[in-house]
Amino acid sequence: MSDSVPIQPSPAEFRELAKRGNTIPIYTELIADAESPVSAFQKIDEGGYSFLFESVEKSDQAGRYSFVGAQPRLTFESRGRTIRIVEDGVVREFETARDPLHELEALMNRFTFVPSPALEDSRFAGGAVGYLGYDMVRFFEPTIAAPPPDQLGLPESFFFLAETVLIFDHRTRRLRIVANAFVENDPDAAYALAAKKIAALAAKLNQPTHLPPIYVDRQSPPVTPTANTTRDEYLQMVCDGMEYIRAGDIFQFVPSQRFETDYTGDALTLYRALRFVNPSPYMFCMK
Repeated sequence: MSDSVPIQPSPAEFRELAKRGNTIPIYTELIADAESPVSAFQKIDEGGYSFLFESVEKSDQAGRYSFVGAQPRLTFESRGRTIRIVEDGVVREFETARDPLHELEALMNRFTFVPSPALEDSRFAGGAVGYLGYDMVRFFEPTIAAPPPDQLGLPESFFFLAETVLIFDHRTRRLRIVANAFVENDPDAAYALAAKKIAALAAKLNQPTHLPPIYVDRQSPPVTPTANTTRDEYLQMVCDGMEYIRAGDIFQFVPSQRFETDYTGDALTLYRALRFVNPSPYMFCMK
């Protein structure tokens, strides 16, 4: 790989874009014939926050693109009305009197994103990536009863703002390395910093892959998971839900059951096995 990484848009074009906002994606483009989203995820993961979004479908209408991201500029999490934001190593924690998503919205309003015409077809070049837990529904529907005791200790919502994103185009077999330049005072400095991150990611992708082999026919010992409900309790949930539907209180419900077992491997290997035995239109691995 050449030491010189071609970057788009040009510095002059970037200065014009910076007049319209403070968050501008710049990128370089590679041939993706020797890289996959999974191998790229393994290469750029530094043990912090990262994500992989992909699909078993590979058509122009669905699944054409896969996304890999890392290097968060900031993180946002909520537990009840307690908000925790980490930015540049500085932790800010406070209580809010409103829906936590309003706090996320206020945080994201600091960034005026200027889309690049060349990246519009992929529909995503950076932003807040994360999840909303089911218990967040109580902020949207206040009449819902209080949640059951928390057994997992996870945030009810968690998002991080990824500075860099890899975009795989499965139709054209191209890979775009995108870095969002955050302009504060000096557009040229922001451009140079983002370009440096692109070059660093390109160098990482040029390294060998270290993915352990997964044998298809390997005989593993049987697993006996632990469930959070008994069979009778689960069946009762189903019966109760059917009665609520008959009474007109609800029109659908999703009974759920959590199974747990010990696992000593790494998360990416587990994800690779899951995507093989149960491929899905929507697959994700988030750290």
